[in-house]
Amino acid sequence: MVARDGKGRFVKGVSGNPAGRPTLSAETPRIEGIAAACTAEDVAKVLEKMRALALAGNVKAATIYLAYAVGKPVQIDLEDRLSAIEVALGIQRALTSKAITSKGG
Repeated sequence: MVARDGKGRFVKGVSGNPAGRPTLSAETPRIEGIAAACTAEDVAKVLEKMRALALAGNVKAATIYLAYAVGKPVQIDLEDRLSAIEVALGIQRALTSKAITSKGG
């Protein structure tokens, strides 16, 4: 039994999962079985099906297909990006106008 306090929370310093995650050696046969059952042809068929569904308008299929084919979109902070561009342009203008030189003078 796992030790809990009066409010039902885990006691600090006592694991809530004493058995822990199975070791890799315990998982290896299952992982190897899955890998052996999945051939390159299977992967190609699944990808082709996902592509066909995506092109037919299935948004979920398109999201998954593109996430693996192109990569997931990266969110950027436009204000930070714009500030960095402004700084770079300021440096470029200063170098171009010879106000400063690349040698520091």
